Amino acid sequence: MNIIKAYTKNNQCFKNNTQITVKGLMLHSVGCAQPKAQVFVKQFDNASLQKAVHAFIDFETGDIYQCLPWNVKAWHCGGRGNSTHIGVELCEPNKKITDFTKCYQSAVKLFSILCLQFNLDPLIDITSHYEGYQKGIASNHADPKPLLTIYGKTMNKFRLDVKSMMNS
Repeated sequence: MNIIKAYTKNNQCFKNNTQITVKGLMLHSVGCAQPKAQVFVKQFDNASLQKAVHAFIDFETGDIYQCLPWNVKAWHCGGRGNSTHIGVELCEPNKKITDFTKCYQSAVKLFSILCLQFNLDPLIDITSHYEGYQKGIASNHADPKPLLTIYGKTMNKFRLDVKSMMNS
């Protein structure tokens, strides 16, 4: 797992530096065919952009581009989860690529590290954007379910994989 600090210093969330108490982790997917995390990092390093995330995970390499400190408020879910959850985006392939392993494993490792760092229970404290909507803490989005489904994964499987990684 390779974490690249690529802070989006022009983004209002970085400039505001509003500290949060991390109570959970929210998994997203970008919702468009763009496998390269660097494309999003450049796009999000913009003072007028009204969204921000903590990290993007490159689909092809599994590299994690950290855009904000973990405890800084990001505008990633369109609800009060912005004030409590770390938001991480999975990049998506621009064609049907059969190997989701690097991206998925990086997400599992990152979430296991963050669960340990912030004393979170992966079975309770990890959510998806879609599940966040169902809980009333995020806007109405389906992600990352469509991406996970393509590769035979579910949020429950993801949470179990994070828990297993934490225990190993």
